[in-house]
Amino acid sequence: NFDNLLSTQNSALGVDYTELTSDSDILSAYNKFKPSGTLTRKSFLTAYAYARLFGLSKGEADASKIDKLIKETARTVDLDLTAYNSLSSAAKTELLGRFNKGTYSVNTPTEQCLQWMCLAESNNLAANTAVNYKDILLNKYSSVLTLDSDTYTKFNGNNDAVVTVMGKKPYNSIEDLVKEIKAAANPPVIIPEGGYDDGGGSGGGGGSKSFANEIVSPQSTSFSDVPASHWAYEPISEMQKAKIISGRDEKTFAPEDNVTRAEFSKIIAEAFFRDAEAAEIAFGDVSVGNWYFTYVAKLSKLQIITGDDKGNFNPNAPITRQDAAVIIKRTYDKLQKNALSIREYAAFQDDNAISDYAKDAVKSLYCGGIINGMSETSFMPQNNLTRAQAAMLVYTVMKK
Repeated sequence: NFDNLLSTQNSALGVDYTELTSDSDILSAYNKFKPSGTLTRKSFLTAYAYARLFGLSKGEADASKIDKLIKETARTVDLDLTAYNSLSSAAKTELLGRFNKGTYSVNTPTEQCLQWMCLAESNNLAANTAVNYKDILLNKYSSVLTLDSDTYTKFNGNNDAVVTVMGKKPYNSIEDLVKEIKAAANPPVIIPEGGYDDGGGSGGGGGSKSFANEIVSPQSTSFSDVPASHWAYEPISEMQKAKIISGRDEKTFAPEDNVTRAEFSKIIAEAFFRDAEAAEIAFGDVSVGNWYFTYVAKLSKLQIITGDDKGNFNPNAPITRQDAAVIIKRTYDKLQKNALSIREYAAFQDDNAISDYAKDAVKSLYCGGIINGMSETSFMPQNNLTRAQAAMLVYTVMKK
């Protein structure tokens, strides 16, 4: 009957309705969006546009087809096409990936589109553009964030809060993003318990992993160079509290210093493999008397770290971003955590600079929301990992 109705009214509707009768996903979506009252041309076209957008894109592998579909239906569903066209390629890739999964809110489909655009654009903004990030959240997508006036004012006037929220992206839902904005605008501060430094610089001693937080005055902090406004404050604080990392001294963490391969091994071992057994290792430059021997031996036995073609581990060399990614991916696999599939992979302009042995790790961790580029277009695989980056990277895995 519905097909007959459309057949007789085709000229009046002025639209090719054939997808409704030939594609079960589109018809199913239309049945969710169709008006409950009298069917008018406008109400039909709107419901049909929603059905095409959320039905045809479901499971659709061809990103260009979804891109074309968004542009075709934007006006009918009142979607800001200018905002869509201004998205970076990485943001569009994430957005189209969300459409591809075919999950949507049947009550507010236009708002769903805007929420996904907000997440895609904010998740893929370069890490050094706090002002732009704030403008995107508070102006461009204020309608989907629905912040109360007090939170809006505090967040708008506090770039440190913006940096804090940026440091925790990517976000998978608007609810998670709003929660972090509210927390950053009204921050409790975590004072980490004192750790100790055994000469490794980035390590800690034994002890249980306890993440119970003591809420205290915002003015108090352990490291003078990691204030509460620092983008990596939470991971550094929590991991020091758990005695996974420590500072260069009592008051200095040196967040921008490089991490050596030995130091990174210690962080991984303390965070995830405290009870693992060490084994004899064959690295020519690692001896039993070295402070890092036990940590390297543990990870070597677990096949999380390997040496170079000369049989050396190079413990005192800075670890690169791509090598850190490989170690994190092997750690993640060893822990048998959830699948890494939060977002689609957005190829970096310097993908060719990523060594073949690290490509899969970088891609997997990016899709899992564990690692980002240094900007929205560059991963910089050969750059050295900083102490702050190492803390954020490991802490992100610990929370998975």
